[in-house]
Amino acid sequence: MTAILYALGALALVIAPLLPGLLELYQKTDTAALGIDRSHVGSANAFAVNYRKRLATLGPDAASVDWNARFAAQQDQARPTLEEEVLAQGELRIPEGFSCLKEVYCKGDIATGAGVILRSALAEGELRLGEDSSVLRWAGARDVRAAPGCSLFGRLVAEDTMRIEGPISFQRIQAAAIRLGDDWQMEPPPPPGGEVDISRLPHTLFYNAAMRRAVVNGDFVLPERSVLRGNLVVRGQLKIGHGCRVDGSVKAGGSVRIGRGAVINGSVISDQSVIALGGCRIFGPVVADRLVSIGPCSVLGAPDAPISVSSRFVLLKLPLVTHGTVWARARGKVIGL
Repeated sequence: MTAILYALGALALVIAPLLPGLLELYQKTDTAALGIDRSHVGSANAFAVNYRKRLATLGPDAASVDWNARFAAQQDQARPTLEEEVLAQGELRIPEGFSCLKEVYCKGDIATGAGVILRSALAEGELRLGEDSSVLRWAGARDVRAAPGCSLFGRLVAEDTMRIEGPISFQRIQAAAIRLGDDWQMEPPPPPGGEVDISRLPHTLFYNAAMRRAVVNGDFVLPERSVLRGNLVVRGQLKIGHGCRVDGSVKAGGSVRIGRGAVINGSVISDQSVIALGGCRIFGPVVADRLVSIGPCSVLGAPDAPISVSSRFVLLKLPLVTHGTVWARARGKVIGL
């Protein structure tokens, strides 16, 4: 009898983990597609969109407080802190040293003094961040201007133009045009030299004539002022010489180094790092696992063709212009020469 009970117990232990699967085979309850919450899409502007929806449910008296007077009354404190949601009209001026621990919204412009800490902010006009100010979660506006020393820990989104006036740190910035530093005169690219035949590259493992795509084993160096027409995949490291032009995309298993004045009419992808010297123009996404470093006087993307720059660490050197999104998964920095 004991042996029978032992066998039944062992059988129950074997069958128990299989019961959910056996029931599903019989009842067929898990046949519908998984639901996706559209309020948590990957867009950098998702927070601002959802916040505007919440504001639309508030009454007309929600923005009736004179917040400029409220800020002025508290600015003499040692470290003034505001723990209320700010809903303002007109132009909102936040004096230096304030910490705003709730959302700040203004139907007009928001201007902060030096050292202001914003949890979240949304301006229907322009957002001007003073020196050494911080954004902890997200901020959005029609136009954004950030002074040197700002720390942007979350997402900073401008619908039109973002102007970064000096060295800052950031995580994710997005705008139709992001201008870093002063304007400069873009020098024309050097005249191209000889064309490199992509179908006859050394150490080619595979070539697709229809796609003009070559896969090269090991490292590859594109000589200075060369023209390459097609898409190149390199198993090792890729070096693109000064003044080169690539009419296509490049990808490397190792690092990608781009010389001064090079033009890439496609994407640049690396399993390690992408390091571009000054005066480069890249018209496709720039993605690397470890580091993306872009030299001064470079242009990324175009007004009618925004791109994405993404890596664990991103280093941008003043001055520079980019169109689209720059996402540093760990930390990004804008530095001077």
